[in-house]
Amino acid sequence: MQEILRNAALRNDGGIFSRRGQEIAKHATDSLTEKDDNALHIAVLAGSSNFITNLLEYMDPKDLERLNGDGNTAFFLAAKYGRVRSAAARMLSMNRKLLSIRGEAEMLPIQIAAEKGHIRMVESIYDVGYQGPNSENLSEEDCKKLLPNLVCIADLIDIAWKLLQEHPNIVDTNIEIGRTTRDETFLHVLARTHLISLELSNQNEETLVQIFFQIFFNKSSHINKCPHEKLPKEALDLLKHFLDKINRSDEWMEKVIVDAVQHENVEFLSLIICDYSGLMDCTRTAGLIFSNAISKRQKDIFRLLDDLHPSFWEHIVDYRDSEKNNILHLAGKLSPPERLDAICGVAQQLQEELKWFKEVSEMVAVSKACEKNKAGKTPKALFDEEHKQLKGRAEQWIKGTAKSCMIVATLIATVGFGAPFTVRGGTNEESGMPRFSSQLSFRIILFADTISVVLSVYSLLIFLAVQTSRYAEEDFLLELPRKLVFGLLTLWLSIAAMMVVFCTSIFVVFKVDIIWVQILLSVSASSPVLHFVKMNRRLLYDVVRKTIEVNSILKEENERGVYTCLEHSRRWLISWITCKRGRNTCHHHSTR
Repeated sequence: MQEILRNAALRNDGGIFSRRGQEIAKHATDSLTEKDDNALHIAVLAGSSNFITNLLEYMDPKDLERLNGDGNTAFFLAAKYGRVRSAAARMLSMNRKLLSIRGEAEMLPIQIAAEKGHIRMVESIYDVGYQGPNSENLSEEDCKKLLPNLVCIADLIDIAWKLLQEHPNIVDTNIEIGRTTRDETFLHVLARTHLISLELSNQNEETLVQIFFQIFFNKSSHINKCPHEKLPKEALDLLKHFLDKINRSDEWMEKVIVDAVQHENVEFLSLIICDYSGLMDCTRTAGLIFSNAISKRQKDIFRLLDDLHPSFWEHIVDYRDSEKNNILHLAGKLSPPERLDAICGVAQQLQEELKWFKEVSEMVAVSKACEKNKAGKTPKALFDEEHKQLKGRAEQWIKGTAKSCMIVATLIATVGFGAPFTVRGGTNEESGMPRFSSQLSFRIILFADTISVVLSVYSLLIFLAVQTSRYAEEDFLLELPRKLVFGLLTLWLSIAAMMVVFCTSIFVVFKVDIIWVQILLSVSASSPVLHFVKMNRRLLYDVVRKTIEVNSILKEENERGVYTCLEHSRRWLISWITCKRGRNTCHHHSTR
C-alpha cells in the first residue's frame, strides 16, 4: 500500500481516494522514503495539488506538523518551492501552528519563501497568517531576518513597510549598524533594488496619441514628475523613512549612493537629488551620479540637473574619470547596447547619440571641447571614432528605406495617373460626360484619386531628396529624420486614398446595395492600410518622437519634448484662426 500511495502522490492521482480512501487514511502519515517523507511531503515536492486536496480530507490538523528527515513540514516545503499555493492555504487554515514551525536553518516558512523570491507565496502566507483577527505576530528578530529579502523585491515592499511600522526600532538599529560597523544596511539593499515594478513602468509609458490629446485638450500628465514620484506610495514612504534618519555626517552613505549608481536605480537617485541633496558629496558623489547618467544615457537623472543647487554644477562640469575623460568625452562614447536596442532604426540611434553630445556640449564651457583624455583625444574625435560604424549603418538604412518607399510611391502614382482616364460606366454619347458624373461616389473617386497621386508624388520627391542628401553628421540630427517622417506619412496617406478609390469604384460599377457586402468590401480594402500601419507603427512612433525631442533634455521650454512641438503648432493654429477672423470682420465692415 505504501508503494501505491507514493506513486499516486507523484502522479497527482486524486482518483485513488474514491477507490481506496479508507486504506489511505491508515497510511497517510507513514514514512515512504529514506528521508522520512510521508505522502504529503512527496505530493508537495511533486506539485500534486489535486492529490493534496483529497489527502487533507483524511488527515488530522496535528498530522500536518510532522517533520521529515530534514526537519521540514510539508507546509515549509510548499513555501520553499513556491508550489501548490491553494493547498498550502488549506493546510494553514487547518493548523495555524504551521506558521511558527521552523525548518532548515531555523527559518520560518515566510522567511524561506521570501529568500527564494516566491512573491505570491509570501503574499499568501502574510495575508492568511499575519493579517486580520487571530493573526500571528513576527518577533523583531524574525523581522530583521525577513526584511532584507522583502526590500529587494518591488512587489513585496508594501509588506516590508507594514512590518517596519509594527517594529519601528528596527530602522534605528539598522542605521546604527551602518554608522558603527559599516556593515550592509537595508539602505544598501534598497539602493540596488528597482522599486517600481515592470507592470507599473509600462503603465507610465505614454503613446504619441495620448501626448497629442494632452497638449490640445490641456490634460495633465505624469511626464513632468520626477522619477521617484512615480513610485508606489509604500515604496516612497519606506525610502523617506530611512533617509530621514540619516545625518549629513554619515560618510557611509557614499557607498549607498555608489551602489545606486552602479545598479542604475533612477528612482532612488532621483529622491536623493531632489529631496536629500545634502547627503551628496559635492566633489565626488554628484559628479559620479551625473557622469554615469551621461554615459548610461539616463535621461530622467540628467534632467534633474536643473533641480540641483548651483554649488554642485562646478564639480559636475569639472568631473574626470580614471581615463581623464570629462563629461563631454562620456557623451561622445557609444551608448550601451541595451540603450541602442531600445530605439527602432539605426538612424534614430545615431540621432539620439548626436542629441546627447549636443546637449552636453551646450552645458559645458567651450574649453572643455578642446580637452584631451589619456589617449590624447578630444571629445569630438572620440565621438567620431566611436560612432563611425553606426554612422555608416545609419546611412545605409536610410537609403534602403527611401529606395523601398520610392518604388511603392512610383507604383501608386503610375496607377493613379491613369485612373481618371479610365471612365467607369462609359460616357454619354450626346454630352460626352461620364454617365456617373452626377453621383456622389464618382466625385469621391476623383477626389481620392487626386489626393493619392499628389501625395505619392510628394512622397517620391521627399525620398529622392533623402537619396541625394550629403549625409553629413548634423543632417542625422534633424533634417534626414524630418524628411523620413513626412515621406512615410504621405506614403501611408496615399495608400489609404488609393484604397478609397478602389472600394468606391466597386460600389459604382457593380451597384452594390446590400449593406453587409459594402461593409465587407470596405473592411477588406482598409486591411492593407491597417496592416501597413501595424508593421511600421514602432518605426513611425520612434521616428516622430525622436525628431520632436531634439534639443529637449535640459531646456525648460523643451523639457517635455513631444509636447513642445505640438504646443507651437496649437498656438500657430489659434493665431492663424484669430487673424483670419479679423480679416473677415474687416472685410464685412468695409462691404457694409
